[in-house]
Amino acid sequence: MFAEDKQESRLWVRYKKTLTGLVLAFVLGLFYMFWAGAAEVHTVRATRGNIAVTVDEIGYIQADDEYDVLAPVSGYVGRLTTERGHIVQPLQEILLLDSPETDSLTETIQAEVNRVAASLNEAASNNQIALHELADAEKKLSQKKTLLAVGAISQQEYDDARLALDRLRSRATSTGEIIVNLQRQLAALQKQHHSTDRKRNQLSVKSPVAGTVIYLLPKQGEYVAHGTIVAKIGKTGRTRVNVDVLSDNMGQVALGQKVTVNSPVLPSPVSGIISTIYPQAFEKISPLGVNQRRVRVIADLPEWGNLKSGYEVRISILSQFKQDALLIPRQALNLSPQGDYEVWLVTAGRVERRKVMVGLKNRLHVEILKGLEPQDQVVTVSKTALNDKMRVRSVD
Repeated sequence: MFAEDKQESRLWVRYKKTLTGLVLAFVLGLFYMFWAGAAEVHTVRATRGNIAVTVDEIGYIQADDEYDVLAPVSGYVGRLTTERGHIVQPLQEILLLDSPETDSLTETIQAEVNRVAASLNEAASNNQIALHELADAEKKLSQKKTLLAVGAISQQEYDDARLALDRLRSRATSTGEIIVNLQRQLAALQKQHHSTDRKRNQLSVKSPVAGTVIYLLPKQGEYVAHGTIVAKIGKTGRTRVNVDVLSDNMGQVALGQKVTVNSPVLPSPVSGIISTIYPQAFEKISPLGVNQRRVRVIADLPEWGNLKSGYEVRISILSQFKQDALLIPRQALNLSPQGDYEVWLVTAGRVERRKVMVGLKNRLHVEILKGLEPQDQVVTVSKTALNDKMRVRSVD
């Protein structure tokens, strides 16, 4: 009896092992059929959220008003009295010029002034002597006329005295004319001297306004011609962003649109408003050497101390925005040969091609208007080509 029970126990153990093996084989088979044999895909679920469409470009900062400072005379830069980025006040000196032409002209005019002034002094002295001699000759002629009347002198003596008086009068007239001419020359030279003095004063180039030195073009010892831009002053005030937008994107840009500016020097993005759109496009070569048509757009920002004129910034122009939109990643959207938008929808471990209607799109997301519901699972990346009803498994 005991031996029979022991035999039955052994049979039962063997039966359980056999049954367990069959079940395990069945499970492994199912795993291979429905899991190991399925294509690996990356998926994501459609969710609701906000979507913004922006035009993104690289721009640069400039002051609200910029003033060009011109060289008033030609000359060499003798001394720079400020630096780029420094704050200057109205009429503060920026640089000092040395002008050999002005110095040479000043020396020449001064020498001529000295010569004419000396000649004028000499002529005035001669004229004074001539006037004294003329007055003495007139007195003597009057006396000789009295003597002639009483027969004390001859007619010849009287005529010689009168001839001497005429010569003295001619001499006095001549010296007077010389004095007048020299006075005119001296006045003209003094006027030129004042003009060169003004030019010498202009050798000190000064800022017309209070602001920041944006550019300081010449270096010490460099020659600059009259009228050359030697500096740019950014007037203190609002900050502006200049950005050249591709003409193809200008349909998304309008006055009053909001912009966001990012820069490594900013603790957080800064918002602004588009204030100016230039009326004409221009050609510009891209960093890749492509000739593009672009339009200059200007956005106004609040004054921000960390942003200086000339800084490069990244600007995003907000063209469209929508809240509570049904969104999927951009890479989940496909374009069929017929030109329709579609996605691969995952349902119960299999995929099916689903045509969708799209709305707003940006670089990361696309809005789905029709064809999907929230939490629907769609394929973003697949290692193999997909077909309808094909088994897949998500590896996310």
